Amino acid sequence: MLKVIIASFIAFSGLFLGMLLAQIAPDEVKPGKKYFSILQYMLSTAIAIVLLYNVINSQGQYLAIVASFAVGIILAMLLKIKYIYLGIGLFSSALAKDVFALLASLIFIYSLPTGTLLVRKKVRLLLTSILAFAISSMALFMPLFNNYLAAFAAGALIGRK
Repeated sequence: MLKVIIASFIAFSGLFLGMLLAQIAPDEVKPGKKYFSILQYMLSTAIAIVLLYNVINSQGQYLAIVASFAVGIILAMLLKIKYIYLGIGLFSSALAKDVFALLASLIFIYSLPTGTLLVRKKVRLLLTSILAFAISSMALFMPLFNNYLAAFAAGALIGRK
C-alpha cells in the first residue's frame, strides 16, 4: 500500500516538474505549445490502451465492462478534470504490479507537458488537478470493481480528447 502511494506521488510530481521546466525556459513554452498538446493526446491514448489491455486480459463480465467504458466517455464530456480519470485508472490497477508501474510512468510523462502548459493558466486549475487525483485514490478501497473502474477511466480518457 505504501509503495502505491509513493508511486502515485512520483507520477503526479511530473506536474510540478513541468511547471519548473516552463519557469526555466519560458521562451520555449509558446512555440512548443502545439507539440505539448500532441504529446498529451498521444500519452492519454496510450494510458487508455494500457488500461483496456489490462481489463481485456482479466476475467470479468464484458457487458458491464463495455457499459463502464461508455459511461466513462459520456461523463468525460461533462466533467472536464482529466486527473480524476488518470487517478482512477492508476489506483484501479494497483493490484496488477506490472501494469501499475507502466501506468505510473506514463502518467508522470503525461504530467510533464501538462505542467508546462499549466504555467500560463491559473493556480486554481493546478489545485483542482491535485484534489481530483487525491479523490480518485478512493479507488484503492474498491478492489472488487477494479476492472470496471479501469474501463471507466479508459473511456473517460478517450472521450476527453
